[in-house]
Amino acid sequence: RLGYWPAAVTLVIYAQLILVRNAVVGLVGVDAAVIEAARGMGMNSWQRLTQVELPLALPLMLAGLRIATLSTIGIATVAAFVNAGGLGTLLFDGVRTSNHQKIIAGAIAVSLLAVGANLLLRQAERWATRSQG
Repeated sequence: RLGYWPAAVTLVIYAQLILVRNAVVGLVGVDAAVIEAARGMGMNSWQRLTQVELPLALPLMLAGLRIATLSTIGIATVAAFVNAGGLGTLLFDGVRTSNHQKIIAGAIAVSLLAVGANLLLRQAERWATRSQG
């Protein structure tokens, strides 16, 4: 059995792939005309990044955070199979002992966590999109 730390490190590395990809896509997707306008207003590169590019890329970055969070919740559930602990333990204990109540309780707990995280992060995406006007 692998245990907690190898599973946790793997989950963090996996999530980074999603987060970095969405951050890069968001930043690269900022309209060049907007960046040029900011440059024309006399903004230095740091000001352009913090006041123009990051705010415009934020919705895509938050979408990446939502995808990474939901993927991590799902994979972390399965990580219980390698003795990493977590909510998946309830599911796998239930399967191992044929205890349907444990299986259902674990499935409900993981589902509620995923749905709650999705709703919260989706609302953050909407807020970021709305704040752009």
